[in-house]
Amino acid sequence: MKRWLPWASVVWLVGCPGGEADDDASPDGVTIGDIEVEVLDGMPTLARVTWSTSEAVASQVRFGEDDALGQVTPLGEPATEHSALLLGLPPSTSGRFQVVAGDAESDVMSVDTGALDDVFPDFVLDGDPQQPFMLTPLYAPEGADGPVILDGRGRTVWHYSDPRGLYVTRVRLARDGSGLVYNSSDLNGHDHETQELVWVSWEGEETRTEQVHLMGHDFVQKVDGTLVTVAFEEREEAVGTKLVEVALDGTQTDIWSSWDCFDPAIHTHDEMTMGWTFANALDYDEAADVYTLSFRNFGSIVSVDGASGSCDWVLGDVAGTIDITGDTFEHQHQFARTEDTMLVFDNDGQPGQSRVIEYDFDPAAGTATEVWSYSFDSWNVVLGDVHRLENGDTLAVWGMHGQVDRITPDGEVVTHLSTDEPGTVIGFTVLTDDLYVE
Repeated sequence: MKRWLPWASVVWLVGCPGGEADDDASPDGVTIGDIEVEVLDGMPTLARVTWSTSEAVASQVRFGEDDALGQVTPLGEPATEHSALLLGLPPSTSGRFQVVAGDAESDVMSVDTGALDDVFPDFVLDGDPQQPFMLTPLYAPEGADGPVILDGRGRTVWHYSDPRGLYVTRVRLARDGSGLVYNSSDLNGHDHETQELVWVSWEGEETRTEQVHLMGHDFVQKVDGTLVTVAFEEREEAVGTKLVEVALDGTQTDIWSSWDCFDPAIHTHDEMTMGWTFANALDYDEAADVYTLSFRNFGSIVSVDGASGSCDWVLGDVAGTIDITGDTFEHQHQFARTEDTMLVFDNDGQPGQSRVIEYDFDPAAGTATEVWSYSFDSWNVVLGDVHRLENGDTLAVWGMHGQVDRITPDGEVVTHLSTDEPGTVIGFTVLTDDLYVE
């Protein structure tokens, strides 16, 4: 579907304070022309804009649902022929866009997106819009499983149905801007030939896969595109955890093992037959080269130095090195570390109810003090995610219940997002204002 738009001639004026022309100014200015917009057949919420300029300049597109044009494509390299993909427009919407080249601007123009296939359930928003975009896996009982992008109103702006029949628990933006990368794995550490990291283009085509033996729930992505994933590690005495680095060329390297810090004969618990550590969430601070893992069966969160492999601190019941004042947590999943706090999605810390619990956290002093919590009215058996927003609110993802709540420090739910199909599960989430960079 293509639309041709007329030439938009805009003069690029350069002047000096006295109002006299700069000697280096171009008398002809820059002209933007040959503007063409095409909605992608395979992903009709996306549109590609192409255009030309009379001079080699850096250029980009501003766009949005209305004339506010609140989104912007990356600034391209200086050239005379340009192309940009508009990401994040909702389905069946008349979007607006404007080409910008230096100081030159085209007229504001329109593009009509199409409807997505009805394979994932819709969401219903009660309250204010959420973060602009949320990347998440969805599990639909009567539909597809796979990665989905929701906008702040809960509308699906992109989706892909994974054909492997396993579980997708984490989705991230590919560092090269080509699309998304996600994991397809078994939640309990069983091996499958289709257990893979998958790269899928914005057009909805798989471009690369890497099979990872006994891959776990979560992975992180470094700035250069290298991935590090959690994996189960089988030894005679126990099933533990390892971190596997997947390089850009596909080379896989085991970079850390739970045996590097812990001993299954010493660090025991009452669910050893289900797995010794059972890591189910992973974070990475690239500047500090520090990995943080949630050990579900330990009821602990562990900090691992990426260079030495040492465990700098452990917050929780098993092998804990941090003194906790207040409630502890059990069978936790995702967590969020800020400068001086730790938020934990606590699945089983109180009978019959899952919750978010926050600690004032000082690992150097070895202390964690409970300062806030919010309880859900039911038990979230697996998964569960938590984020601290810039305004101080907390975003809680009750994964097994298909719900997302934004909660104020006073405990008021000001935004509630839920599916219209019972049984839908939300995986781990990434919040972003910009779909072009993570």
